[in-house]
Parts: sequence; C-alpha cells; structure tokens
Amino acid sequence: MAWNDSYADVAAYKARVTKTGTADDQTILGQLGAISDFLTEKLGRNFNQSEAGTVRYFDGNGGTHLYVDDLVILTALEVDIDASGSWETAVPAASLLLKPYHAAEFGKPYTRIELAPWQVAISRFPSRSKAIKATGTWGWPSVPGGIVEATVGITRQLRDLHEGGFPMTIEAIDTAIRQSPQASFLLQDIMREYNRRALFA
Repeated sequence: MAWNDSYADVAAYKARVTKTGTADDQTILGQLGAISDFLTEKLGRNFNQSEAGTVRYFDGNGGTHLYVDDLVILTALEVDIDASGSWETAVPAASLLLKPYHAAEFGKPYTRIELAPWQVAISRFPSRSKAIKATGTWGWPSVPGGIVEATVGITRQLRDLHEGGFPMTIEAIDTAIRQSPQASFLLQDIMREYNRRALFA
C-alpha cells in the first residue's frame, strides 16, 4: 500500500460486517481513511510503505547504534563527518546491522541500525544534528492484521454511533471513541501492541 492509503479497504470492511450494497462505498472509504489517519497519529507510526529510495535524516548520538523510523529496506547510508552538510562518507551495507535481526520474518520493520564490529568506514555516528542521511523504504512490510482489524472495528463502531457520518478530524474521532466502550477497548488494545512511542519511554 502507498504511504497515505487507508489501512483497510471497503472490501475488508464489508467482509466483516456482511454488507453487500455499494451505495455507501465512498462514505465508508472516507471513514476508513479518517480512522487510519487517527491511528497513525495515536500510534506515532505509519503502517504503509514509502516509495523506494526515500531519504530521511537523523541526528547522530556519538554511539555505534542509531534508532531510526520504521524501516523495511535500507539502500544507502551516508554520514556527514566534518559538518559540511555533504554527507561525504558512505557506510557500506555490509558494515551495518539492522535490528531486530529477524524483524522481516515476523512482518515487522527494523528500528535500529548498528555499526558492525568489523566495519572500518567510521568508528561512531557523529554527535550532531542531521549527521546521517539514510535512503530506503520506510514503514512496514505490510499492514499488520491487528491494524486492519482495528481500522475496520473502530470504523464500524463509529458508524453505529453516527449513522449520518462523523467529522473527519482527529479531535472528533477521539471524542467519538471515548463514547463507545467497544471502540475504546479496540484502541487501548492496539496501542499496547503497536505504539511507537513506547520504544522511547
């Protein structure tokens, strides 16, 4: 899925609510998109994928490891050693360790890059702002089943609460969820499992 796509489509929604008509498809799609945006905001991460070759910058920490945004594929990593703003030092892929090691096997992203003990390109990541330039595909290998289910489930609960539809704003969705015990439970459950901010608490 593309970066801004909904985490669930209309077909997934219909399959779970045994709905067959098409008259409400565009409304449902918009609501699924709003809930997807809400989950992205709440969880602090996007479960879709960026385009290949997307560049992101990170501050160095003076250490041998670097926490990064959710990462699917790393294609290049360059470091600005002399604070020139040119990221002149390329660190070969063979000199980097992506962690957790087996993330891809479990359908999860890498969240940390470490300098391998045998590498010689640099000794540490420079301790300065915007010292690292990383190129790759960011996000998740695929949208987790739990996120799909949460997107559909919360959308369904809010449609039941607001038959005429609800405002497509984060604030309005948050208020509506608090009014629905089922939606609140779904959100709490999914936050325990997928909250990005918990990694840095």
